[in-house]
Amino acid sequence: MRGEPPEKFLSFFADPPLTFRKMERIITFHENSKKVEEGLRRQGERPEAPSGGRNAPGGIAEHVHAGRVRALAADRQGGREEPHAVRPGQARGRGHGVNRAVEAGAAGAEGAVYGGEGGVRERLCRAARRREERDAERQRRAREWRERTAREVLAGVEVGGHPERRPGVPPAAEPDVEEAVAEYAEFIRKTWGALGPLFKDVYAGRDESLCLYTDDTVVCTFLAVTMLKCRSRNAVDGCRNSEGMAASMLYLSGQCWWPEGERFTTACTGTLVYRTRGWDCEKVKIVNASLVKRLINAKFFEKDRVSGRYYPLAVDAVHRDERRNGCGERLAKKEKKTIALEVKLITKTGMAVTVCSECVEPYDDQREKQDCEINAFKRMAPFLRKLTRKYPLCLVGDALYGCDSVWRICEGYGWKYITTFREGRMPGVYEDVVLRFKCGDCDAGELLRADGGPRHGTMKWVVGVETNAPDRYRINVVYGKISILGDLTKKGNQKKPYVGMFATNIPIDGLDKADELFCWGRRRWNIENVFREQKHSGFGLRHRFVNATNANKVWYYLMQIAWTLWQMFQRGFLLRLEAGCRKMTQTLWCEEIRTYIRHLGCILLVPRYKLMCRKNL
Repeated sequence: MRGEPPEKFLSFFADPPLTFRKMERIITFHENSKKVEEGLRRQGERPEAPSGGRNAPGGIAEHVHAGRVRALAADRQGGREEPHAVRPGQARGRGHGVNRAVEAGAAGAEGAVYGGEGGVRERLCRAARRREERDAERQRRAREWRERTAREVLAGVEVGGHPERRPGVPPAAEPDVEEAVAEYAEFIRKTWGALGPLFKDVYAGRDESLCLYTDDTVVCTFLAVTMLKCRSRNAVDGCRNSEGMAASMLYLSGQCWWPEGERFTTACTGTLVYRTRGWDCEKVKIVNASLVKRLINAKFFEKDRVSGRYYPLAVDAVHRDERRNGCGERLAKKEKKTIALEVKLITKTGMAVTVCSECVEPYDDQREKQDCEINAFKRMAPFLRKLTRKYPLCLVGDALYGCDSVWRICEGYGWKYITTFREGRMPGVYEDVVLRFKCGDCDAGELLRADGGPRHGTMKWVVGVETNAPDRYRINVVYGKISILGDLTKKGNQKKPYVGMFATNIPIDGLDKADELFCWGRRRWNIENVFREQKHSGFGLRHRFVNATNANKVWYYLMQIAWTLWQMFQRGFLLRLEAGCRKMTQTLWCEEIRTYIRHLGCILLVPRYKLMCRKNL
């Protein structure tokens, strides 16, 4: 009614267009039933099923009109059911607008009358009596419980629960955010005590006496806030003016001084960008590898070795972010790719921590060539060997790394490998393996396991397959068609079997060894799951934080360190706290901890946490 005067609009409510007609009398369902019964007693016959609805010929409106009850007409279709009737042929239907008394007389048991023994009225009376008895019993038990509770309260005895349990799902346990914040503060404090000295070689020479924040404060703040899944620089800077957050970050980083009279603030992301422009990326990667080596030396991954000896390292590339020009517009497709090659140590529980990273260079205009993963792996292999010289390693990769160049590097450094073996990579070798499987020139066995998830299937493997290399070195290939056994009684649990083939240089001496190598080949997907979490679960992997090339690489390496710390904290502390707390996700934990620290801080919780730990010990 746009454009109309308000008087015209209000006149609609003052003079409503709807009119109502007075209804002289309403025939209730009870009155209708009584009149039907009286008509039946007078005629001495049972009613036939109605042939139509309420207003149809032969319906209720025709038989009950102006207080008159007439005999029901016979079925006009020759004894057949009316196809358009509401719930035809049912004795106790619940169709709306249908007299259930008439339907009961038409389709009920033979000899059943409306008011006789076992009729509708008698059944309704019995149901009402049972309902009254249940209500009386419930009231009696509630009265006894109140009297008993009053006596127990007067006597000083602990009161028991109510005898009547509430319907529905019981409420879940409330997460202890305060304890989680205390755990988080203590974890960051101890971890930074070990990581802080490693960053001393990274910092560029500067006079910290002239700065408000130390380098330790800047880096520690970035790691601590990134752990709490702040997916952008704006989200990080949004907390810098909070005194609770600022005081907590100063305490966690070990900065024990502050200018007198100044308000507590934490370092902004612009300060970190300014300082990371001159950092050496290789030194930051050394810090990341040193953290993982400390975890290995602490026996953190002792149960996740291949064949009880080799540490599994999954290798794959990830699309980090999209480069833009100075005006914010996206660059061409060949120029905007920012790819990083990741080597992560994977576990049986789905954990994956970064050991080493190598950036795949963008498109080179001078050479007119795009860098690739294989070249990045060739550049990273000597650096990885230098960092992990004394550790036995096993490389796990997809079909891209199932080639002679990668296998040669692994053989030269003494590494083991498990790579996906598909058609298109090493064609001659692949055809030879497939032919041996078809001819039966291989070892095979039926798998049926209950540990680690019930599964069954067929395993085949061949040993000593010659390659196309000049020295004709040999590889082993394992093939499997495995089905996961779920609850077969439930619909939808029958999944398609997984079919895969993997090449390795680890000796295969039986079905158990073949099954183990096959399972580790499938666990390569742990690195894919981590990439997905970093992109979509709060770490902002696809977000471009910095445009400067060197600072962008440093930020990426720092993000991987923060990801390792978050996995340690989440699996070491939060899993215990979230027991019994339904729908308590990792993102929700981060929001709760971040909100608590922002408004209240965490300094006052740490001393109490230490005392509590000493008491428990």
